[in-house]
Amino acid sequence: MFFTGSYGVSIDDKGRLAVPAPFRQLLSRSDALPLYVLPVTHNVAEPHLEVYPAPKFMDLVRQIDENPNRRDAEMLKRVVVGRSVMMDLDAQGRVVLPQKLRDDVRINGRAVVMGQSARFEIWDEELLNARPVDIDALSAAFDSLHR
Repeated sequence: MFFTGSYGVSIDDKGRLAVPAPFRQLLSRSDALPLYVLPVTHNVAEPHLEVYPAPKFMDLVRQIDENPNRRDAEMLKRVVVGRSVMMDLDAQGRVVLPQKLRDDVRINGRAVVMGQSARFEIWDEELLNARPVDIDALSAAFDSLHR
């Protein structure tokens, strides 16, 4: 699975978000579901949700379990496994984002669903658009790519 692109979406009063059609097609594979949604709040300036198909999330958990530093592994488990929410798509291709998750990452009505290769992210549209872009850092990172 390879998620690309950005899609503006609405979240209704019940917390339902329609997963973009290209992502739904990728998720229609039988082993992709359930989805695991993780609130990322350690950087206060960039709160967002990371959404993992089941195989990718299980791979992440395996990496945590194999971490030889048990203190780090337990800390990561509390954050990654303990704060994630498991969910399925409904018949209309929507997920229901619990109010707690939306509050944690300050999503209020309009959101952006953004592909990040093996996972995708959900951002509050206003917060994402307000983020400054460090043009120098972006240029240096782009120059480091072999393209």
